[in-house]
This record gives sequence, structure tokens and C-alpha cells, in this order.
Amino acid sequence: METYAAGILFKSAGKVFLVKRGDDGTWAVPGGKIDTGETPEFAARREVLEECGFDYNPPLTPYSLIGGYVTYSVDNAPTFEAVLNDENSACGWFSRDALPEPLHPGLAAMLDAEPLNEMDVAKLVSDGQLSSPQYFKNMYLWAMRITGTGITWRSADKQFAYRSPENYLNENFLARCNGLPVIWWHPEGATLNSEEYAARTIGTICLAWLAGDEVWGVARVYDTEAAENLISKQFSTSPTVTLSGDSDFLIQVDGKPLLLEGAPVLLDHLAICEQGVWDKLGDPTGVKSDTLLNEVHKMDEDKFVELFNKCMDARLAKADAEAEAKAKADAEEADKKAKADAEGKEAEEAKAKKDAEEKEAKEKADAEEKEKADAEMAKIRADMEEIKGRVPEELSDEDRNDIADTQHKADSVFASFGERAPMAVAGEKPLAYRRRILTKLQQHSTDYKAVDLSSISDSQMLSIAEKQIYADAQKSAASSLEPGAGLREVVRQDATGRKISTFIGDAENCWGPFKARRVAAQFSKD
Repeated sequence: METYAAGILFKSAGKVFLVKRGDDGTWAVPGGKIDTGETPEFAARREVLEECGFDYNPPLTPYSLIGGYVTYSVDNAPTFEAVLNDENSACGWFSRDALPEPLHPGLAAMLDAEPLNEMDVAKLVSDGQLSSPQYFKNMYLWAMRITGTGITWRSADKQFAYRSPENYLNENFLARCNGLPVIWWHPEGATLNSEEYAARTIGTICLAWLAGDEVWGVARVYDTEAAENLISKQFSTSPTVTLSGDSDFLIQVDGKPLLLEGAPVLLDHLAICEQGVWDKLGDPTGVKSDTLLNEVHKMDEDKFVELFNKCMDARLAKADAEAEAKAKADAEEADKKAKADAEGKEAEEAKAKKDAEEKEAKEKADAEEKEKADAEMAKIRADMEEIKGRVPEELSDEDRNDIADTQHKADSVFASFGERAPMAVAGEKPLAYRRRILTKLQQHSTDYKAVDLSSISDSQMLSIAEKQIYADAQKSAASSLEPGAGLREVVRQDATGRKISTFIGDAENCWGPFKARRVAAQFSKD
């Protein structure tokens, strides 16, 4: 059922706050329809502000979801004085055993229903009827991706990896996710120990489900500081599993390793991180935050197909050998039976019919297995091709040094404004980094304010613009001081880490009052 409206039930000292609707004269909680792009919680706060003039910001706990209308509750609410708009004609605080009449049918149903518990809310989040996250009593219920399947790129290992859906997209693995620790960043070691568990754990998974080719879960997050960080920035997730090394299969494709993972023997933890491998080099998506409104080397594809087919053929060969052995045993048994039934034509015909059915069944099974392997290979090829273009190219030592020099020079200019120069992003080339730095400062340069810096592809030409823009920006910082403000200290660090202070502004305004003044001598002649 789609959630289309939301409201808030304010409770204080055994009383509840209700408004009298102007359309039908019934009493209800303040609330209304959810606009496009709004979460239910945001809509409930907005409706209370519009209808009652009360801006309530603390967390809200879901109380009920009936007929598409979600009601949030606030215990121990402040007894505010409402300023009603024209949607309602009256309001007041009423005891639960002396409610005004007539009650709106939705309010009556809500008061008769059992309040939602934490698992009810988790299921509503997983179904998409409530947004993620939801605050509940003393925790946040957050939808998080536990793992993806298929093909991905591991930046740390510089290799492609294939995680079989058969090992993860099943009820057994979902059951293993219950109680899974959710931690802040990965521990120093591969898996948790007692100290790391105590230091990093922010919650646990309480409900898991399948979403396409991924496994998702609702996490009970108790750590308030972590929750505030998760609300303010888009994060992702990274699971740590220990695999059965016996079934891992590693092939090399033009120097790029492709790991075919085995079955997971240990699901250790789910780490919150800035970028997860199952984002597949795209934007981070592992933590579902509805409240936030934030080139690879070319591979020989034919070679990859050949090597991957070898892997698949090895698996099929084993199945064929087992089928051949079974067929041989069946044939020997059939021969014995044929000899025993040689005198009976009817028995021979029955045996022939059975053999034909078994052969047809085997051919059908072989065809289905081959079709499945071909489809799996095609999916892997498509996923790898989709990811290739986003794998960052390895920078040379010269590029890294150029980027460091650029950031050092830019820091001295940004320091004039009390800021730091932006850092280079992963895989960013020196020329692109310099242009990005300059676009943030060119507004201070009369000559270059309207120039499209992206069109300058020559390093020497860019250096000319760079020198002028830096100089104009520093002049702009100095001229931004109020008249008579004196000097402003700008502190920066050099390459060795030493702090260097420079001053911008008018020195005369700073030191003028302390200079000695000349006094004219006066003489009179008697």
C-alpha cells in the first residue's frame, strides 16, 4: 500500500493534541498529504507547521500506518499554543478518556490499533512504505545493502571479482544476516575481535531481504554520533566475508586478475564506508538515506571469453564425467536386463523406450546447463564492460608530485580567504586538477572571470592564466577588508610543516595610531 499522508500525535501529561477539521467538523491529529519528493516524516512536520504554526524538530517515532496514513507520535511533548490556519476551526489538549466528538474515523482506528513495534517499522522500511531511516524510541532503523552479487571491481586488490548469486540470494544466507554487527569502518584486521567490536559497533542487522541481485537489511543503529554522520552525508557499505578457498578460481586476463569467489563460510560484519565495492565505481548507495535531498586498461574481450569458457568447461566437464559414468553404469545394467529379457519382445521394447527417455532427459539437462552457463557469462561480460570506464587510472610519480605542488601553491591563495584548497580526487590528472582549482578562484580575476578554462589544454598556457588568477585572488582577499580594518593574519604551512604567518590589508590603518605626532611650537614676542 502506498503511503500518501502523514500526521503527528502529540502527547503530554496524559493528554493528546487534536484539531477540528474545517471540511467535515471531525477531530483529528494535525497532518495532511505527502507532496512529491517528501518523506512521510518531513510532510508531517510541514503540515504541523502550516496548520498550527508549531515547528517541531526533534526525532519522531512511527506510531501507526493505517490506510496509507502514517502517524508519528511524540511522548512528553511541549504544550504549545497553536496558531491555526484556515484548514481547522478549533484545537485543544484532551484527556484520552474525554475526547471530543465526533472523532475522525482514521483517528478512531489509530487509537484502537496496537502501536507499531520496532520489527513492524523495520518491515515497513524494507517494503518502501516508510522512508529510511526511521527513528524509533532509542534507535534509528536504517536500510543498508549487505552485499551485491555478480561482477565488480576491487580497487584495493586491483582485480575484478565475481560473486555467485546462488551463494547469497537464498533463505539460508538471509538467516545468517540476522544479528550481523554493523560497524564504523573496517577493523585493522580482516575480522573483528573483542576490542574492535567494542570500539566500532554502532548497531546490528535485524531484518534481511532480497532486492534484485543484492541482499539488503534493516540495521538497528544505536550510536547517536554515527547516526548524525549518516544523516549528513551519503555513505555506503562493505561486507567482510571469509570464503572457502577450495572453490575460489583465479584467472588472468591481459594482466588483470578475475577472481571467481567460492561460498562464504563466515559473514563477519558490515562496515560503513565512503565507497563500497558493490557501488561498482558509481556513486555510494549502500546506505539508503531518503532524508538527503549528495579509465580502465582495455582488455581483450575475446581472450576473456576464451579463458572464462575454460573455467565453465572445467565445471561442465566434471558434470559430464559424472553423467558419463552414470550412463555407463545404466548401460551395463540395461545390458543385463536385455539379456534377461531377450526372450520377451515386450521387455525389449520397454527397455528401448526407457533408454530413449533417459537420453532425451540427459540432452535436455545438458542443454539447460549450457544455456545457464552462457547466460551467466553474458551477464559477467556486460557488468565488466559497464564498470571498466570508471576504474581510475594509476597516476605516475611525476603526476603525484605535480598535484602536490599545485595543492601547496593553491593553499597559500585559499589561506587568504581562511580556507584550504580542495584535494585531488582519485585518478584526477594534474592538468584537470589545476583547472578545477582555478575555476573556484577565477571569479576574483577581471581578465579571466568569463574564460572557459576547460578549453585550455596546454600546460604552459594554463600557467599564464594560473599566475594572473592567483595574483588577482590575493588582491581581492586584501581588498575585502572593511575600510580601517587594519591587517588580517593568514596562517599557512610550508612543505616541511612549518607555520608561516603573512598579513594582508593596510598597515597604515593598523600602526598609524601608535606613531608620534609633531607638535608645532608657538612663540610670542613681548
